[in-house]
Amino acid sequence: MISRASSRAVQSIRRLVPSIESRSARILCNPSVGSAHPVSRCLSSEASSVTDSDVAAVRFSKALRSGSINEIFAILPYVPGNVVDINIMNMLNCCYKSSDILKLLDFFAQSKYYISSYAYECVIITAGRIGDSHLVTMLYEAAVKKNGQRMSLVDALLHAYRVCDAHQKVISFTYGLFSENSEITAIQYEDILRTLTTHPEYDSLCVHIVSKMKSQNRFLSLPVLSILLNALETRSPSLSVQLINQTRFQKGDKDLLNVILSREMTKCSEQQNPQGMLCLYCEMQKRGIAIDDSETSRLKRCIHTLMRSGYVFDVPKSDDVFTRLWSECWLEERESSPSNLEDYLDEMKHSERNRMIELAVLLRFIATHPAMQISVSTWKRIIDLQICLPSQDMLEILQWAEVSQSANCIHGVLLYTDEVFLKNHHRSRRGQVKVSQDREIGALVERLKKSYGSSNSLVAMYNAFSMLDRYLKSDLFLYLTYGMVESNPENGIAFLDDLVKEGKVKPTPELCQSIKRLLSERGKSKEEEAFSEKYKSFMA
Repeated sequence: MISRASSRAVQSIRRLVPSIESRSARILCNPSVGSAHPVSRCLSSEASSVTDSDVAAVRFSKALRSGSINEIFAILPYVPGNVVDINIMNMLNCCYKSSDILKLLDFFAQSKYYISSYAYECVIITAGRIGDSHLVTMLYEAAVKKNGQRMSLVDALLHAYRVCDAHQKVISFTYGLFSENSEITAIQYEDILRTLTTHPEYDSLCVHIVSKMKSQNRFLSLPVLSILLNALETRSPSLSVQLINQTRFQKGDKDLLNVILSREMTKCSEQQNPQGMLCLYCEMQKRGIAIDDSETSRLKRCIHTLMRSGYVFDVPKSDDVFTRLWSECWLEERESSPSNLEDYLDEMKHSERNRMIELAVLLRFIATHPAMQISVSTWKRIIDLQICLPSQDMLEILQWAEVSQSANCIHGVLLYTDEVFLKNHHRSRRGQVKVSQDREIGALVERLKKSYGSSNSLVAMYNAFSMLDRYLKSDLFLYLTYGMVESNPENGIAFLDDLVKEGKVKPTPELCQSIKRLLSERGKSKEEEAFSEKYKSFMA
């Protein structure tokens, strides 16, 4: 395997071979077999100008093409130094054992050849190809001792360590570079990561190395990114995201980035890695890359799986796509019990996400599950949220309600339409499309009312609940509560406790102080102390 460090040698060899072959065509007499001298002196009179070195060069070229290291060693003493120098990598490609490299270096030492830094790089890379990491280290140390620690030598060393998978030596050498605050090139980082990503136990170390890359403003190339992602598979999606972030993409590579992230999402989905898929989805959203229908379906299955395991989602509150999918999964997971809708409404009440989306999902869920019988109190809680849906969502929900043919669903949706949508939708800016949708909504509402009539009982119960709410929040109710405590402190306080526990009333500081003073006047110190402790948050 020829590395980047050997490219110059390859080019030199290509320039040299035609000249050698043209010389060999003029040679009339080949070297005789078994002659005392390795290079034959038998030349015809027409080729008398051809020297011994030319013949040696021709035989050397043939030995290189044959790939026999023994033939190379036999002819090497008679080959001119300049020919040896430009064929250094070709000779090393014929070495298949560490002993071949050592024998070649011994010949250079005895012949007093000058071994350049470039020659050392080639020898180090060859030792890596053979798989002798100890020899790689020894050659590198010799090269540094002779020529100093050059950047190209470090390139060759890390490349050789990667080829022979000397991961422990890579770690040791990398930490040495970090401790010395040495400059590390992008190519060197690539070799380090390519060595370590093949071993799962070094994933955390790779995260540290990528953070070092970021601090030194070094970036991966796209081909190396592909190699690293294939090596990681799906075992560390967070590391995959870091590698993607540390890759230099051009301005026109957004589609390519989309393909890479989509492929990683698919891999996580196929390998049953829901957390990894969610991590990659968040990265796509951060980069403003929309997901298609197939990816949306995969993501929804992923959310279902994580929700069943009790996973705590850490997705930005502003992510409307995730809000919709999470709401759908929450309702589908609890489909068997309509009473769980109350829990969903409690979640909505304190939600920091887009509540319009959460409500649209809830109403769509009710409309697509006609067998569920929703209580009037639940419909009232939905209406009391006073969240006005967009015209498009409202039209879709009415259409689903019509298809459901459920009187409970249709009457509830119509009540929401009258009490919230029709009273508030005019506040939003409406273009031509919205006006058209409003007309469709109006026609659909009229058709539903004509087909199913108006539910007087539902409206009457809703009005009764609304009146009760207003009463519970009125001063008259506070006076009544105080009167109950005054006539029967034990029962009066128990009644107030139940209302507060159910969230129906919020006692005012004045009411709490009045009850406390009443208990004090009655000499009920224990009851006064218990009441003060229980309602101290309302007295502030």
